[in-house]
Amino acid sequence: MGQMTLCASCGAALPEAARFCPTCAAPVEVHPDKSERKLATVIFADLAGSTQLGGSQDPERTRALLDRFYDAMAAEIDTAGGTVEKFAGDAVMAVFGAPASLADGVLVPPGGRTSRRMRGATVSATQGSKSDENASLFAVPGRFMRAATR
Repeated sequence: MGQMTLCASCGAALPEAARFCPTCAAPVEVHPDKSERKLATVIFADLAGSTQLGGSQDPERTRALLDRFYDAMAAEIDTAGGTVEKFAGDAVMAVFGAPASLADGVLVPPGGRTSRRMRGATVSATQGSKSDENASLFAVPGRFMRAATR
């Protein structure tokens, strides 16, 4: 026995070959399921101490520091095969394995290895700044499993 199809407009049960809902007369839309299961890794990285640093120096110097940080993070993420999802303030979110799947048999790059490289790039990008605190990167790798592609 097949899965019961419901009307998208009213929620009524639809007969198997129905082209219109017998309850509300809405056309029945038949779309094959095009979703796919993906294994992806998301890394959220925040530049530690940047708020205090921003309050202790000229805005132009803070902007230059953040620009170096953004460039360094984008380069590391790209090298690891990821995509920068967004930069927000002093943080970056990167995705590996979505929206494009990696090749069959290729595992998503481990978050720990990429996070360590991002930390090293942060130290290089922030050298010469007023505070040593800002050379610290707080990175949280996470995984999710299901991305619909329709």
